[in-house]
Amino acid sequence: MTDPKPWARTPEGKVVLRLIEAWEAGVTEHGDIVMCFTSSQGNDPAVTQGVPSRSQFICTPQDARQIAQMLLRTLAFCEQPGDFAGFCERIRSPALQAVARHWNRARGSRRMPAWGDIQSECIAPWLGAVWGYDYDRTEHSFTGRLSGANIMQGFGRSFLGAKLHELYQPHVMEIMQSVLVRVVSERSCVRFSGDLVRAGDRVLQGERLMLPMGDDPDHPDGVLGVSHWDHTAPTSPDSFEVLFDHADWCKI
Repeated sequence: MTDPKPWARTPEGKVVLRLIEAWEAGVTEHGDIVMCFTSSQGNDPAVTQGVPSRSQFICTPQDARQIAQMLLRTLAFCEQPGDFAGFCERIRSPALQAVARHWNRARGSRRMPAWGDIQSECIAPWLGAVWGYDYDRTEHSFTGRLSGANIMQGFGRSFLGAKLHELYQPHVMEIMQSVLVRVVSERSCVRFSGDLVRAGDRVLQGERLMLPMGDDPDHPDGVLGVSHWDHTAPTSPDSFEVLFDHADWCKI
């Protein structure tokens, strides 16, 4: 079948992408979502290059949610790996710095430490912000292993023995699962910064660190995490939502 829009592809068949210079979204009277994108670098020869043109799209609310989730997943995975020393230098929070340094010392010459190598007395001042998951490689699932007082206050419960779907809203769980899987499958560390949680009508900023754990350095069996938000979160679990803003990855 002949491509009805040959202008959308190069002679080699690659799609020509536009640079979005402005965008906006709205809702129609029927409840559909309208998205408008403006670009002066189009791929339609009928449009003069350099003259801004506007493309409009309408989708259902469900499609809009899926698009938003896809973009969030992409953002969570888009950062490039770097060296661990440089990774640590970019950490602002004293809690994250302390846990990262202890994790690095505990692993020694290995790729990562085991759970038994982590000494709580070495990170005692920051235990309230620490959390962790065990990873079941057979079922590709994560189960809560530990959670500090600050984490339990925000979530309204302990992580111990809890599955991800019991802790997070469905759209958040999907992103968290993707991030955790990358940590254990690629043996990578990640730091999220910027908007960290939404508590009621407030968005709290801070940092979140995730580090792979495992007796077998080639097959991690868990993730150690620590979260710090800049202000105290209200104790209202129903309105507590984990956010994923800027991601900084480091493959070890």
